[in-house]
Amino acid sequence: MPQVEGAATDAAHAATERFNAGETIIGHVANSSLEHPLISIPPVFGINFSVTKHVFMLWFVADSVMLSYLFGGWIVIGTLVLWFIEDTVEN
Repeated sequence: MPQVEGAATDAAHAATERFNAGETIIGHVANSSLEHPLISIPPVFGINFSVTKHVFMLWFVADSVMLSYLFGGWIVIGTLVLWFIEDTVEN
């Protein structure tokens, strides 16, 4: 019965190496560490102002909201989103 035992251990080993969607998703949405920021800025008075993923998204959303209020409401944001989709579909 060594073949059956070998097949069982191979199946158990393959099951542990299966694709894990959770790890893949969390790698994209988790904040980047301070050791590897998106934009590295030297400390000012001992405060680290490096830009991580979450800081970048906060800036992006704040800019989008500000543009929407300055230039005609949510129509501008909707237009920008449609342009982005249109450009990505073309390429």
